[in-house]
Parts: sequence; structure tokens; C-alpha cells
Amino acid sequence: MTVPDIKILNRSPEKIIYCVEETIYGPMMIGACDEGICWAGFDIDGAVMRARFAQAQFIEVTSINMQQSLAVCGTPFQISVWRFLLTIAHGRTQTYGDIAKYIQRPNAHRAVGSAVGANPISGFIPCHRVVPSHGGVGHYLWGTQKKAELLNKEALLS
Repeated sequence: MTVPDIKILNRSPEKIIYCVEETIYGPMMIGACDEGICWAGFDIDGAVMRARFAQAQFIEVTSINMQQSLAVCGTPFQISVWRFLLTIAHGRTQTYGDIAKYIQRPNAHRAVGSAVGANPISGFIPCHRVVPSHGGVGHYLWGTQKKAELLNKEALLS
């Protein structure tokens, strides 16, 4: 599995181009700055993206290069969690506790959950592949039904 390149931003992007693109997960709002893709979400109207990057200038385009680097702005802890998420293969899941142990913060499963929830690039950084240890699919910004749908789709494609 090829893990995409992540560029770490020192601050939130000032200008974001955006459009709705068809992905393996269905239509998604994709946002990109000069450094790479900085947003991917199921907010087809862009409302969540605009709230997340409230200070940015937004420019609608007809398509975005989906093969570019990912560009994120986060704490070192968040970035370590997001990098781990990139290693979870299609059709597989990990628990919040598993991730906490892997990043050598074994008691930080709640902080891992917060970092997973702060992921700005759904699908590309596959936060939907993280589940609670007690079963079920857990929380997801786009709803538990959407998370279950993504996991089921990936299981079928694996």
C-alpha cells in the first residue's frame, strides 16, 4: 500500500479551491490549497469546510487534481495519529486503544479519538477505519450510518 505524502502546514490555508468530486466513497467536497488537498468531506454544500477554514478565501473550480499531496495543519499529536491512520488497509479497522499503544501513548485513547475526529481529510486519511474496542462503529462526523456504509463498501472491495 502506498501511503500518500503529507505536508504539514504552519497555519490554516488562506486560499482554498474546491469542488465536488466523485470518489470511491461517492460524491465528496474536496478542498485544496497551494500545498495539496486540505479538505475532503461529505458536506456537498461546503458548509462544514467553510466553518473549518473560516478565514480562507474560497474559489470554486470544476475539478481538482486528486493525486496531489495531503496538506494538514494540526498538533504534533494529531499528525502522529493521522499518519497512523494512513497505514490502516482497506477492509481493516483499528481501535482507539490500538492506535494509542502504537504511537506509544497507551493511556491516550480518548485523545486519539479527539485527533481522529479532527481529521480534515475524510477518506484520504481514513478516520472511518477506527472503531471502539467495545464493538459497533463508533462516532463519525458524517454520521454512524455513513461510517458503517464506508466500512461495508471497503470490506466488499478487499
